[in-house]
Amino acid sequence: AERADLVYSSKFGYDWKNNEERRPGHREAPHRFDVPFLQQALHEALERMGTDHLDVWQMHNVRQSHLELDDVWTFLDKVKQAGTVRSIGVALGPAIGWKDEGIYAFRNRPVDVVHMIYNALELDPGRELIAAANETGHSLFVRVPHSSGMLEGRYTSETTFDANDHRNHRPPAWLPNGLKKIQQLDFLRSEEHTS
Repeated sequence: AERADLVYSSKFGYDWKNNEERRPGHREAPHRFDVPFLQQALHEALERMGTDHLDVWQMHNVRQSHLELDDVWTFLDKVKQAGTVRSIGVALGPAIGWKDEGIYAFRNRPVDVVHMIYNALELDPGRELIAAANETGHSLFVRVPHSSGMLEGRYTSETTFDANDHRNHRPPAWLPNGLKKIQQLDFLRSEEHTS
């Protein structure tokens, strides 16, 4: 495929390279948003992907304090004006930086896209983020559309996940609560509603 037919996307903000120690339970790596670090992160992302530009570059699991760093937005504007990055995004993480951060980004920062979780089991705060996107004329990326596999109908109360699987690090109530929600949605699969 030609480069023009492909979309290259990456995220930034975690200093994983300088913090390689194991983080049990998928604990978060330290964030870092100083401009020299961001310049290096962008350079390394372009090098790893073998391209001269990214189509989308997203602040990863952003907090409100990150969104308020004017020097970061000045840098992002420069790389966008240079064509090194075509679109700027904010990737939201549940229970990290979520509804308020997404709405703030739409209303107060020059983001092109917000990346959020949204599916039949996890509708909020997605509904409010969709409203904010419509209000401001911005776009959304949706992740976890199958609720980490829950909506695929393969899990039971006996399901276990490998130690390396991100679902293994969810709260213990995630699986039984998800199965109850699936059961409540079962009426959608009845023959009366499928024709």
